[in-house]
Amino acid sequence: MKIEKLIFYLLLLITCFLGCTEEDDYTYQLTNEKFVEILTDLHISESATQHLSLSYRDSMSIVYLNQILEIHEVPNEVFEPEYNELKRDPQKLALIYDLVIKRLNKLKLKKKSDEKGQGAKQRTKKK
Repeated sequence: MKIEKLIFYLLLLITCFLGCTEEDDYTYQLTNEKFVEILTDLHISESATQHLSLSYRDSMSIVYLNQILEIHEVPNEVFEPEYNELKRDPQKLALIYDLVIKRLNKLKLKKKSDEKGQGAKQRTKKK
């Protein structure tokens, strides 16, 4: 009987210790808008490197990443852990990438309208 009580209390104690641990919410240094801006630019730069061979693509991706972070005034030491944490947070990741996709679509539409405007200007100049 004593052994059963000892095991019961030991299991109760272990359960209490495991139940008391809380997962701390990560506090992001980068705002959602900053993430969206950086990730949008990263996807555009990745698109620009698709025509390169694999050896150049990897090198240029690093160069582009460094330039994008410099433009947005975010050090790599801040971005890397923030992005890694973002990848572990599926709800925030979905929210951010939804905004990135919307932004990329807006840029695509703007580019198409600019190209149409340029075509009209060229046609009128020839006359």
